[in-house]
Amino acid sequence: MSFIISTTNLMIALLISLVFNLLFLYRMRVQKKYIKELHKFHAKKIGIVNMREKIREFLDEGVNNHE
Repeated sequence: MSFIISTTNLMIALLISLVFNLLFLYRMRVQKKYIKELHKFHAKKIGIVNMREKIREFLDEGVNNHE
């Protein structure tokens, strides 16, 4: 009788650990996607900042050339 109880407890423990592992793996996958999107966003943001700087330089050069 105790053998049956111990195997059932073992099965329950394995099932719980499997569920937690799957949740952990899913979270890691979602986190990886989120990090990729964040990098894309920052790259776009940096690109916009660089464009603003180039436009300012261009306008400054235009103003300086005009004088």
